[in-house]
Parts: sequence; C-alpha cells; structure tokens
Amino acid sequence: MAWDLLRFVPDRLHRVAGRVALPMFCRLQDDADELGRTYCSFVNYIARLVLPIAGCVALAAPELITGIYGRQWLPAAVPMRLLALGLALVGLRLGIGATFYAKNYPSIDIYLNGARLLLVVTAVVTTAGAGLLGVSASVSAAEALISIVGQYLVCALTDLRPRELITATMPGLRVAVACVIATGLGKTLAAFIGTEGPVALLLISFPPALVFFWLEGGEVAHMAAGAFKPAVLPAPQVQA
Repeated sequence: MAWDLLRFVPDRLHRVAGRVALPMFCRLQDDADELGRTYCSFVNYIARLVLPIAGCVALAAPELITGIYGRQWLPAAVPMRLLALGLALVGLRLGIGATFYAKNYPSIDIYLNGARLLLVVTAVVTTAGAGLLGVSASVSAAEALISIVGQYLVCALTDLRPRELITATMPGLRVAVACVIATGLGKTLAAFIGTEGPVALLLISFPPALVFFWLEGGEVAHMAAGAFKPAVLPAPQVQA
C-alpha cells in the first residue's frame, strides 16, 4: 500500500514527461553538450515536483494512510517513510531511459533494469527475516543505488559532470525543505485542534500546497501555458 501511494506521482509523470523526453532528446542526440544541458533542465523541473511531494508524504505518512484508508492501516506509515527516499530518486530518473535510447544505447536501459530487478529481489530475500521494515529499507536502498548508477551513466554519455546534475536538483530540494516545514506546521495545527481522518489530512496538506504555489506558482503557470499554447504553423511560401 505504501509502495503504491509513493509510486502514484512518478508513474503519472512517466506517462507524460517520459514520453515527451524521448523525441526531445533524440533531436539532440548528436550534440552531447546540448543534450546534457537539456537533461539538466528536465531533472530540474522534475525535482521541483517530486522532491517536495516525497518529503511531505514521508512526514505526513500516518495522517495520509489513516485519512485515505482508515486507522487500521496505520502500520503502513513507517514502511512508507522508509520507501520515500528511494522512490524520490526513482522519480528523478524518469529521463535516463530516454537518454540511453537517444544516444543509441538501449542495451544500457535493459541491463540497468535487469540489475534493478536482481538487486530488489536480493534485498527482499536477504532482509525478509527482519520483517516488513527491513524489507522496506533494503528496497529503498536498492532503488536509490540504481538511480544513482543510472544518473552516472547519463553523465558519462552526455559529458555532464555529476556536480552539474546535483546543482540542477537544488531548487527542488529547497522547495522540498520549505514544504516539509509547512507540513510540520500543518501537523501541529491538526494535533492542536484534535482532528483526525480526512479533516486532519486537509489541514496538513493545505500549508505545503500554499507554500509550493507561492514558490513555484509562476513556473507552473508558465509550464501550463506552454503545454496548452496552440502550435503556430509556418506561413506558406508563395512562389512568383
């Protein structure tokens, strides 16, 4: 249950951003520098959405679980927190597969996903004796490791320096910190009032949503305007 909730945002982003990334990166496949800059910009946009959500979900996991599924599912809150870090990095690797295909190395994507499957199975088998919490922590670590390796391979293919990629995630990390603080204030308010369930979840989610749109509202509006802007067709050439 915790896994499904955390995968909700990355899966939806992959359906949109992942499909857009492939043709965009393919147009730049012969220009490694420009592809690297475009990939950094792509990661920058994704980080501004994925990292704040992951941070807020990790902090508000008990209220999120009980508000959606009921108090009987409260034990899923700790696994959700353990999985949050790994799946946050999963969200940031949305564009790596498109980069491998654009650079004509689809085999890397196959090998990387194969290694991920092997690593996750190994993590589950070796930590099963520690219970659900141990499995959640090991799976989160496995996902994080594969994400880091994937980003390193992208840097190698596009002549990016890892420092540039880390810098691209900094704005998203700053937004995440601000949203997590706001989430903490919302939790304090809900506890002070004494509310539970959906009402508490609403009180907790409102402050980080307000902070997010205060910090990123202009960028979100710009992205939406670009997405829904009608295409301008070139004027027909009239021959004399």
